[in-house]
This record gives sequence, structure tokens and C-alpha cells, in this order.
Amino acid sequence: MQSVYSKCAKAAIFAELQIGLEPFIYWHVTESVQEGYSPASIGELQEEREVEALVLERGSDVRDRALGHFISLLHHYHAARPRGNDKAQDALSHLASDFERLAPPPPFTEFHYYRNDIDDYIEEQRQNAGLLAGDPDWNPRAKVSGNYQWNVELKRSLELTKTAYTDACSRFEHRFILGTEADLELVQLLAQDQLVELASIHAAKPRHIPAPPPSAASAATSTSSFWNQRIGSTSIAPSSSPLPQFEEAHLIQAGRQFRAACLDDLRTRQSLGMRVSEDGKEITVVLSKALNPDTKPERLIQRARQRYDPTQKIRDVEDESHEEAAIRSVKDLISSALRILSTRDGERNISLRIDAHNLRGHINLRLAALKSRSESNYLSGAVADWTASIELDENQPEIREQLSGAKARVRSDAKQNAVPSSDPPAEDSEVLHTSAEATGKASGTAETAPTNGKHTKTTKAAKDAQVEGVAGKEREKTILESPFFRADLVTGLMVDALLALPFPHRALRETLRLPPAAAVAAASHDHVHMLERLAKAHQATTKALTSENRAQLKHAVKTVSAVLALPDLQHVGRNADPQIRLRSTSLRLVLGTLFLLLNDHVRAHGELDLISNALKPNTRGEAKGGKKAKPEQAARTDNSEGSSGGGAEEAKIEEMQMRVQGEALLLLAKTCWLANKVQEALKFFRWFVKWYADQQAATAAAEAGPDEQVEHTERSVADLDMRWWDALLVVEKK
Repeated sequence: MQSVYSKCAKAAIFAELQIGLEPFIYWHVTESVQEGYSPASIGELQEEREVEALVLERGSDVRDRALGHFISLLHHYHAARPRGNDKAQDALSHLASDFERLAPPPPFTEFHYYRNDIDDYIEEQRQNAGLLAGDPDWNPRAKVSGNYQWNVELKRSLELTKTAYTDACSRFEHRFILGTEADLELVQLLAQDQLVELASIHAAKPRHIPAPPPSAASAATSTSSFWNQRIGSTSIAPSSSPLPQFEEAHLIQAGRQFRAACLDDLRTRQSLGMRVSEDGKEITVVLSKALNPDTKPERLIQRARQRYDPTQKIRDVEDESHEEAAIRSVKDLISSALRILSTRDGERNISLRIDAHNLRGHINLRLAALKSRSESNYLSGAVADWTASIELDENQPEIREQLSGAKARVRSDAKQNAVPSSDPPAEDSEVLHTSAEATGKASGTAETAPTNGKHTKTTKAAKDAQVEGVAGKEREKTILESPFFRADLVTGLMVDALLALPFPHRALRETLRLPPAAAVAAASHDHVHMLERLAKAHQATTKALTSENRAQLKHAVKTVSAVLALPDLQHVGRNADPQIRLRSTSLRLVLGTLFLLLNDHVRAHGELDLISNALKPNTRGEAKGGKKAKPEQAARTDNSEGSSGGGAEEAKIEEMQMRVQGEALLLLAKTCWLANKVQEALKFFRWFVKWYADQQAATAAAEAGPDEQVEHTERSVADLDMRWWDALLVVEKK
């Protein structure tokens, strides 16, 4: 059984992953054309996160397809056995012998695709009103050899894009194999007669293939046999395969139904007292591993819509418990879909994210009505979801109205909680304050020292005394203090340089983009492979930069350095004002990233190392002075100031500071690896993995309600969080 199931799984993995190749190539080409890439540059910079997301999204279908293929073949061969022979082992033996006659599945590099849709799109864009009309890079060029014409370069780029997809398939093939092995353990728990019975109920029917005309069949047979003898081939032609053929959708549906039936049957047996299987494995473990949650966000959101309608009214009180359980299951579906969508790029995911945020906002609003004790938490969750939806699409008047009402209710609850009483302050004030506390707890083992309300009240005199204490003497005035070098003037020059058209914004975003949770979890024990991938991706990014991009990067380096030389940003230590420290570390992060894009690894390491040192926890100060406020006192201070908006602002600053710290650790690991400093690179990457785990814990704690249990699952941290960038450039999102 194990060998037969393994071959069914390999065939299902190959067939299912091949389906996703053509949509990925089409998406990559259209996205690159819209961003103004030339035919040659399309293949140089690949969207690694997108291709990995597309590959991993097919995980649930791969498992269902392998399971459906196995039971369908088992039923077909068992039905063909003579009457009176009901043993499944004989059918499996016959099936295994037929599998031996087939050639093994080819490698992923043998994937094929049709480029008709791509050619039609390119030809349409080359017309008069298209994006490529009049572009010399997309038209024949005189005095240029044929190997460098646009159509040949596009063909090479398509092959590079295909290679990126097949490489991702090879990297994650072991995950699909592990999933199919878990399904095999589920099948092995069934007795043979029970396996045959369930397979006969849920098996898919073979595809009907009409027989060819006799003359054509004989001609094809003679021709194939001649060439097989001629070249010494022993492989069987596809038309003569001894295995029946099935429809793909029917196999996936059969696998789902068979899985559900097996789980129900085994749970029933477990409730009757059966705890351990024959091979000594716990049934609970096998059942949990056999669960196959959907990995396609489109289907998850569609199922959530079918289960929950935000326009329906609240039912009677006696049904509220059942309604709450159903709503929580729908919320889990949407949260899973949003976690998957966070790893996907491109405009094609915007509508899905908008629908998911809107629906989860309505669910949080309903849960606020059902759970009055946790009303503030759920209202804050609705505000967060609808705010994210409005940022993606501002033209949503109904959502804006719902958002305004939820914000008003949150403010009224905050005012009520701010009334002095003998009870301790409530914990459900605002979602930003709650997430800030969770982030502060999670970062206790990271590189950032916890901040409290005492630091935010530092006066100007205290700052001056701090600077004098560090320097030991009065600081000399610089030319930047001249009226001709005002802070607003220097900052304006920096903003203009960073927002200019020649500035490589996409390369900057790709450099600052965090790897997905799956990649970080896979690299938790093997850092070398991950660092090699990051280095190759960075080299591809810098290789795609033009001369104009490099010139603009050098100009931006000068402007950012000028802003860092301002008096207010000098000698910013651990005890500095959080807002000033955030601005200083953000500027150094930008400067280090610019040096990294210019391949100046020494200067990049110097700037990023200053960030790491500035954000190290002050463990000596805590042990000596004892002047730090106690956690309870700091919590009261934050809660008392939260009513006036101070707590929310501090939470935003803390979240942005944590993000800057994580970006700096990842870039330090990348920079040291590029500079051949292997040990330092491994050290910084270990710190980054630890920081990532803390952020996952904080995200899980923020998503779970007060009476909800936090699931130990892989929660992706936002791959690209540029709020600190917006604050640095004084960009306000409306």
C-alpha cells in the first residue's frame, strides 16, 4: 500500500503543480509590463514571494488529489477482480504491477506551458493605445543582432520565470510529500473491508475516452512499435497506459469526501474506547495530521460568505451560543485567508483582501454584540479591519459609515474606562494599546529595551543634560545650524530625493521585504541555505538597477546623511525620546539600505550596526538603578494617558520601532553574508529568527480574544510594513 500511495502522490504533485505554471508566468509578465520593464529585465527580477505563495496554495489540492486517485484506482481494480475475492491486498498487488510498467514522473523542469495568452497581451499592448506603443525596447531595433531583439529576450525571460517556478516547486516538494504521508497513516488505520467499502462509495468514475478508428489505431501501433525498436525505448505510450484516467476535479472531490468519511468513522471508534492503533500510534495524532485545511484564499472567502451573511439579524437568546460558535469558525476562515494573502503581491489580490477585511469587520461587530464583556476588544478589531479596507479602496461609503460608528463606540468606551474607580483599569481600551502591550511582552527577549511612560515626559533640559553627559563637553556648532541650512530645508531635500521618479522604489521595497513565515520556519535550523537565497535575490535586484537609479541613490545618500547630521539627531541613545529615537533609527535604516543597493557593504554594515546598538536592551541600568517604573505603574500611566490619545500614539511608535529593529537585523545578516562574514551573518540571522518568533506570538495574542486560546500555527508577519517610512517622509494616508 505504501509504494502504491507514494506513486499516486508523486503523480498528483507533478500534475497539480504544473497547472499553476501558466497563470504565474502570465501574471509576472503583465505585472512587469505595467511597471515599465524591458523584455530582458522581466526575467532578471523574479517575485520570489509570489511564486512561493502560488506553489504553497496548491498544497490542499495536492493532498486531496493524491487521496482521491488512490481510492479511485483501488475501487477500479477491486471491482475488476473475480467474485468471491474481496481482499484489497490482491487489488493493490495488481495495481502495483501496473505502476511498475509506467515511467516515473518527469522532473519539474519538464513542465510545459502555452504562451498564446502572453503573446496576445504583448501584441495588444504594442498597439497605438497600449502601454508598449512606441517603446523601442519592445520593437525591432536596427543594427542589433537577432539574439538581442525583443522577441528573443522575451523568450529568455519566460524561461527564467519558468525556472523560478520550478525551483520553488523543488524547494517545497518535501512539504507535499509529508502531507501525503500523513494521509497514508489515516488510510492505514482502516481495516481492508472498511477501506474497500468507503472507496466504493466515494471513488471517482474513470474518464470516458472514445476509441480511435481501427485503421488509425493500427497505424499508430505499428509506427510506435517501429520507433520503439529503432531507438531502444521501452516506455509505454500515453495512449496505452494500463491505468484508467480520471477528471482532475472529480479526484479532488473524491479525496475530500473520503477524508471526511474516514475522520468521522475514526472519531466514532475513538469515542467507543479505541485509543491506540495496531502500530502503536495515537489516533489523536493521526487525526490531527490528516486534517487538510484549505490553502486557497479564494475558496476560503467564498465559504465564509456562504456561512455568514452580515445583513441578517441577531437570533433569539437561546441560539446565541450556537451563533457565536458558527461566527468564530467563519472568522477563522477569513483570518486564514488573510494570512495567505499577506504573502501574495500584485493588484489581483486587492479585491480579495478588501472583501476579507470587510467581512471580518462585520463579524467582530456581531461578536461585540454577543460578548458584552469583551465588546471593546471586538470593536477595536472591527475598526482595524475596516481601516485596512479603506486604505486599499477609499470609495466605500458604507464601510466608512460603519467605521465612524465603531470608532465613536470605542471612544465612548475609553471615556467610561477612564473614570476613576477602585477597580484596576480595564484591559480592553483600544486595539492599538493592546497590541502594543503584546508587542512589548513579546520583545522581552529581542533587541529592543522596553519603554515606559517616563521616557515620553523627558523635557528639553533633560535632553541637553543627557547630551552633555555623553559628550563630556559642550558640543561645537556645525554649519548645519546656519540659517541657510535649516532643518526643514534639509528634510525637504531628502524627501524630494527619496520620492523622485529615478529612485528605485521597487528595489527598495524588495530589499526591505521580510521572508514568509514558511521560509523562516524552514530556515530556523539551516541558516546557510536561506542566506544564500537572500544574497542571490539581492544580487538580482542590484543587477536590474539602471545608471539613473544609481545616480539617484548616490544623491539620496547625501541628503539622508545631511539630515542625520542635524543637532537634534546627534547622540541619540537608549534613554532618548521614543519619537526621536524612531526617527534616528529609521534614517539610518534608509541610509544602510541605500548603501546596500550600491553594494557598499562596509558603510551599510556601519549604519545598520548603529541601529542594533541603539536598540539593545539596557539590562545594566535595570539592575543598578531601580529607578524604572514598575509594570503595574507603567500600565496605569498608559491607561490614564490612553484616553487623550497618548497611549495610541506610543503604541504606534513602539510598533514602528520594532519593525525597524527587525529590518535592521535581517539587513545586517544579509550584509555580513555578502561581505563574507559568515559567523556574524549567522549571528544576526539567529537574532532575526528570534525577533520573528516574538512578532508571531504578539500577532497571535492580538488576534485572539480574552477567552480564546492562541493556536500554535505559523502566522506570517507582515512582509512589507512601511509605516515608519511614511512617518519619516511625513506622508499622511487619508
